[in-house]
Amino acid sequence: MRNLVVACLIVLSLTVGVSALRATPITIYSTGVDASGNLLADGVLDPHYSLISSPNGAGSAYVVISAQGGWPAYPFPAWAADGPSSKWIGPQADQTSNANNLLPGTYTYETTFTLTANQVETFSINGIWSTDNNGLDIIVNGHSLGYTTPFTAYQDFDATHYLFMIDDSQGFLQAGVNTLDFVVANGLDVPNPAGLRVQFSSVPEPLSMSLMGLGLLGIGLLRRRFLR
Repeated sequence: MRNLVVACLIVLSLTVGVSALRATPITIYSTGVDASGNLLADGVLDPHYSLISSPNGAGSAYVVISAQGGWPAYPFPAWAADGPSSKWIGPQADQTSNANNLLPGTYTYETTFTLTANQVETFSINGIWSTDNNGLDIIVNGHSLGYTTPFTAYQDFDATHYLFMIDDSQGFLQAGVNTLDFVVANGLDVPNPAGLRVQFSSVPEPLSMSLMGLGLLGIGLLRRRFLR
């Protein structure tokens, strides 16, 4: 009976620990959404992403004006259609004509997310990204993750090809504010369309849930032993 009580106390402490972790939610945004995760209107500023470097200097990131869910980037093929959980952003909202196109070069988009010390150890998230043109890297707190996309990535938004993952396996995460940069090359030698699309999945806490599962398993085994 004493063993059963001890196991119950262990699981209770684990439950409190999990609740404490959940009390500080992890918030990280896909491109083109508001604070509630709803899609933003075309042409407005994305409140969660900024353009920290480009051939034209730093600036804001806009939700790119689309047409019927896909953007006809004349004279190129259309970008993959927006929605339902993310939209394309770019240095300029309206890129529907050659006069509004953007200089060739490297464009770096940045967003941030905040972690507690406990969340650094448990944080793990998957995402999809697509780019116009090729994605050069994803960078966390100044450290390269080595992810890339091909020159014509803008035609697809496919987890099979453009999946990335962020966790602390490489020791790049930190307690407090973390910066997340997406580096995109705008190719060719003349002004042309440029953009980024990022979509995150839910944020699991695998370590906490595993510990709770082990505690519950221990209670079950001790209870069987006690009943014998």
